[in-house]
Parts: sequence; structure tokens; C-alpha cells
Amino acid sequence: MIEDIVSVVAFLSGPCTIDADHRCERFIGASITACWFGQLGYKPHHRWARTLQHSQGGIMYAHAISQCAQALRNLETWLEKAEQQAAARKFDVGVLMSARLAPDMKPFIYQVQSACDYVKAAAAWLSGQTPPGHEDTEQTIDDVRARIRKTVAFALSVKEPQYAGAAARKVALSFAPAGKVLGGEDYLLQMTIPNVYFHVAMAYAILRHNGVDIGKMEFLGPVNWIDA
Repeated sequence: MIEDIVSVVAFLSGPCTIDADHRCERFIGASITACWFGQLGYKPHHRWARTLQHSQGGIMYAHAISQCAQALRNLETWLEKAEQQAAARKFDVGVLMSARLAPDMKPFIYQVQSACDYVKAAAAWLSGQTPPGHEDTEQTIDDVRARIRKTVAFALSVKEPQYAGAAARKVALSFAPAGKVLGGEDYLLQMTIPNVYFHVAMAYAILRHNGVDIGKMEFLGPVNWIDA
């Protein structure tokens, strides 16, 4: 993990530029790396760690939420793999929906619900909206697939201009200390991104532990290679 962080830091040391399509090529890595440092107890002060604070409009937030939504779409592709595994081994795929890694751990369906909730909440709160209500009633693999799809549809319905001023927004959380809230930037970096990837990773681990044929490339999803 440390080697991965060092590699990203080296890449991020260059200037962060926005091309003609308004895409900041280094932002997503910068935000996730900031989260990594936070988990390790470091408080980075490098200029790329403050990309969000100094960004114009909602470009950076839109790209971050889009990447989180892509993580959910990647997860959806694993469901087909789970169905194939169940068919090949002749067991009810519903068994996987209630599977867990440890007795005191939440099951697969909960992991998906939680990942979806963090994505939809960020898309809503950071764009000045109230998150849509999604009841946690999923029981089957088709229910899970539908939950992912409606979450992604909402997240992608929020357009870049709607994230203008996201850094200045204040987000109240039920478990926050009395009288405390999170600013928009900290909410994205300290709460949304780490939690989305935590729950997606747990969902991945549960399926993989039960023999579903998925690997790192399925976790990463589509990679936009360009000419050297």
C-alpha cells in the first residue's frame, strides 16, 4: 500500500491542468490519496491535497462523484458473475446475498445498500439537494441490481454546475458530535470516498470468498488507456 501511495504522489507532483473538456486529469488520484494519508494518520499539506478548495465551480466534485458511481457500476457487473457461479455449482444465488465474512459483520446486501447510500447522499448534499429516499427492502439479486441502478441514475443526473459552491456547504451527520458538521470538502474526502470504497471492497471480498470469479480488474472496471 505504501508503495502505491508513493507512486501516486510522484505522479501528482506535476502541475494539475484542465484540458479543453474541463477534465482535471490528476484530481481523482489526489482526492483518494488524501484519504489514504488520512487513514495513515498523516495530514498532507502538498498543493494537490488542496485541489478541491481551490477548484473552480463544481468540476472536481462532479468527477469524484462520477468515479464513485462507476464503482457501483463495477459492482453490478459482479452480480452476473455471481449468477453464473450459482448456476454452475447448482445453488441458490440468494445465499450470496446474505453471505458475510464474519459472524459480527453485515451481509452482502447491506454492503451494497451502504455504498449506494454514501454515493447518493454525496451527490445530493454537495449539490444543495436532499437525498432521495431508498428503503432498505432488498432481498434478491434483482433487488440489489435495481438499487444500484437507481442510485447511479440519481448521481449522474446531478450536473457539474450544480456542485458550484460544494466546498462551502455544511453537511450534518446523525453521529457527529453535538453542534458539529462537516464542510463539503472534508465530507467528500473523509466520509464519502473512504466509505464508498470500504463497502464496495467488502462486497467484493464476500463474493470472492464464496468462489465468484472476479479479480482486481473487475474491481477497477473500465480503464481509459491512451496512446503513449
